[in-house]
Amino acid sequence: MVHGPPARRKSQQQHETCEMDMERQPTPPDGGWGWVVVFGSFMIHIVTDGMTYSFGIFYNEFLDYFNEGKGYTAWIASIMVGVTFSSGPISSSFVNRYGCRAVTIAGSILAASCIIVSMFAQNVLTLIITIGFGTGLGFGLIYLPAIVSVTQYFEAKRSLATGIAVCGSGFGTFVFAPLTEFLIGNYGWRGAPAQPPDYVSSRNDLNRSMSGSGVIKRYGSLRQSNNVSQSQVSL
Repeated sequence: MVHGPPARRKSQQQHETCEMDMERQPTPPDGGWGWVVVFGSFMIHIVTDGMTYSFGIFYNEFLDYFNEGKGYTAWIASIMVGVTFSSGPISSSFVNRYGCRAVTIAGSILAASCIIVSMFAQNVLTLIITIGFGTGLGFGLIYLPAIVSVTQYFEAKRSLATGIAVCGSGFGTFVFAPLTEFLIGNYGWRGAPAQPPDYVSSRNDLNRSMSGSGVIKRYGSLRQSNNVSQSQVSL
């Protein structure tokens, strides 16, 4: 049977352990390399949201080319957006286990590979699988680390840094719509993703973003250990 004083001593020891872990946690720099991470997150938002919100241009091309129903063809974009945002728990579990850099690299490879495969699609079902599920999951794996990496590098300026990063969504939507329309008009819907302005440059931007996001690993590991200690105290 556990009496009061020993239980209080145990709780006090756990609290002291938690305080020691918090003291070892480095202070976010609020600048420096953190701005490189913000730029990487900004570029990720440009590519992911730019493609997502300008996908309606491809939708019209798919309707004319495959001659399928509007509802059936619309499943391509619907599934892509749904998978992107519903994959948050999967992405977060991978980030906790493998870190932002590895998850972002895996997501970018998956998304880029599925975009390449979709260029050879012969029916809408193939596009649902490649663009809807494949690219959607890839974007989901990229999207969450882009936010987490910024918050790990900033504290006092966190709201400013996060605001700069996510404004890439609006910039990407503004740029991708006319760019996609131009490329489709000149190369067709199959050739548009293969053009340097639309695909290769976007892929390189993602790769640069990975390098910036991956540096937060040393901060993330200490924050995880601190979270574990806090949960022990609450128990």
